[in-house]
Amino acid sequence: NLLFNIGSPFLLTSRLLRFVAPNDGAAPPRAKRLRIVNISSLAAKVAIPAFGLYCMGKAARDMLMLQVAAEEKGTTECDVKTLSYAPGPMRTAMTEPMFEGKCASESMIQSFRDMEKNNTLVDPYVSSRKMVRLLLEDKYEAGAHIDVFDEDTETNSQTPSN
Repeated sequence: NLLFNIGSPFLLTSRLLRFVAPNDGAAPPRAKRLRIVNISSLAAKVAIPAFGLYCMGKAARDMLMLQVAAEEKGTTECDVKTLSYAPGPMRTAMTEPMFEGKCASESMIQSFRDMEKNNTLVDPYVSSRKMVRLLLEDKYEAGAHIDVFDEDTETNSQTPSN
């Protein structure tokens, strides 16, 4: 549901900001640092056949993170940064119809089948590790959209050592 996928992050982010980092001067921030992560997708940047509503929802959430980054910069004592992280293509309940051939886009069905055949789907553990590393290092720009394939990402075939 498009309203849920846009409205919920907007309301949650707004409430979180008012609670943790009020910028009305009436109360001090409840934290020195706040990081807000939006789970994004390549679909926020690229139109995908048969996924119009999904793409629009992801793009709107990315814009919300950009807007929060712009509006919160330097407004309180709390250091607020946002990140839109795209974890990459992986086998999930949402993508299962593609593997079963139950998608309106034949090109998407073939694309996911090819990724599975070539073992190029992203391992969820590897992707989540990268996101955690990004957050711990905290070197990204506020409002950034970072994809699992950006920078020095571990490959799907690597076995995590920790």
